Amino acid sequence: MNSYEPPPVLASDEVPPAPAPKKKRHGCLWALLISFVLMVILGITGLLVVRSLLKSAVRNYTATEPVPIPIMETSKEEAKEISDRAKKFFEDLQKGEVVEPMMLTTDDLNRLIAASGTNQLAGKLVVDVQDGKIKGRISFSLDQTHQRELQGRYLNADVVLRVALAGGELRVWADEIQANDKAIPGLLMSNLKQRNLAEQFMNNPDAYAALQLVESITVTNGAIIVTPKP
Repeated sequence: MNSYEPPPVLASDEVPPAPAPKKKRHGCLWALLISFVLMVILGITGLLVVRSLLKSAVRNYTATEPVPIPIMETSKEEAKEISDRAKKFFEDLQKGEVVEPMMLTTDDLNRLIAASGTNQLAGKLVVDVQDGKIKGRISFSLDQTHQRELQGRYLNADVVLRVALAGGELRVWADEIQANDKAIPGLLMSNLKQRNLAEQFMNNPDAYAALQLVESITVTNGAIIVTPKP
């Protein structure tokens, strides 16, 4: 009598390999900065398109060419020092250590922007922190909106933002916007002032987790101060 032989294991019966352990998220300051800036730009663009006559909005508030945006001279070492300082700040908070508030100056932010490269923010954004607000000069391609009418167009704008942190949620409002050297109409500006431009940014798990450890974000003349929870 032939001995019994079990049937061959079929592919569908194979035991799946154990999932790879998830990597711990550390976050990267300039990567979060890129994510935040893109959310602000797309939020502004979305309102311009949705709440205006599309053809009129495209003609009046976008352009066929970008405008020159200065890039701050910096080195990889300088940008890495800023990024490492921010990373250590949040890692120490996660460990429950007592840390001093972190200050990011206008130069710090512009060095991070420059270090991100021209395929990200360099040459597309420059910021100035003053009078308790963040002022930005931007020039971004609107191709990423994937709207046919906006292909080949650029959003060249000057933006003044207010920033606050409440209940662990980052809130950003646009106080002033000029696009294509034209002031945004009152009705559109009113809508933008009421909209939290950082709403989608808070869906970033790294950003959300980091901000739960922060008591306040204060915008002063020349710097942003991040104060940890006691």
